[in-house]
Amino acid sequence: MNQILYSLAIALICGTSIACTEQVSSNQVNNNQPTTAITSPSRPSTITDTISVEGEKQKITLNLYNKPGLNFTTYILANRFVDQVKL
Repeated sequence: MNQILYSLAIALICGTSIACTEQVSSNQVNNNQPTTAITSPSRPSTITDTISVEGEKQKITLNLYNKPGLNFTTYILANRFVDQVKL
């Protein structure tokens, strides 16, 4: 009886570990990374906005962060961040 339960437990573990792995066919693999930055004519390279810090309004300037190889763009504070992305 113990041998049957042990065999069923092994079969269950092996069956679920194989079923839970991602099966990727050779035609689905895409190792090509974009070599150019995402272009969007509707997004300006710099925007100015106002935020409220402890009740006081302050103007901030945001620069568009758009680097080749990344699949997104966003705005970051101007003169606050150094680009350290290595592709």
